[in-house]
Amino acid sequence: MSARFAPHGFTMIEMLIVSVILITIMSVVIASYRTGQRSGELEGSFQQTLNAITTARAKSLGGEIFTGGPFVNEFPAGGYGVHFDKGSNQVTIYAADAPDTTLTSGAVVGGGFINFADITVVDLCGSDQSVLTDIPCGSGWTSIGASLEVVFSQANEATASYSIGSGARFVGGLLEHQKTGSQAYFYIALPTGVVTGNFTL
Repeated sequence: MSARFAPHGFTMIEMLIVSVILITIMSVVIASYRTGQRSGELEGSFQQTLNAITTARAKSLGGEIFTGGPFVNEFPAGGYGVHFDKGSNQVTIYAADAPDTTLTSGAVVGGGFINFADITVVDLCGSDQSVLTDIPCGSGWTSIGASLEVVFSQANEATASYSIGSGARFVGGLLEHQKTGSQAYFYIALPTGVVTGNFTL
């Protein structure tokens, strides 16, 4: 006599265990993906900030002709600059009619408004040190107010306009991702116009 085996399927308990394991794995994968995506958002905004600053500098050094606003097919007398507002998610590239001209009396270049998603300029600061010992807005840096404007001249130097303090040799700021709290910083050496930046740890 042969033994008969009844066909077996998965029990309800086995199905529940597999479902819990799959849900746990998927939640870890999705969380890792979102963290990576947010890190990429900060990196993208950081690169756009550095690109805006170096674009304004390159336009000034190259003597680029501006064809709008108060300038008619000529190089703006003040060069090109960048504008930052504390608490804002935007950087602006503009043409200045004098080295100390602010954005309000300058003219925004085409494509000069650069907006960030979930990224905010959280602090603007300056330092009068000849050698920096800390990242922007850390030790040796002081707050310079709610806005910062840096205008680059053809002589490869920069002039900064800000509301608090004076005599800064370096100006910079912190960018922060609003959902993760991750930060990146940038600073500009005013005597040379060189821009530097990185991510904070």
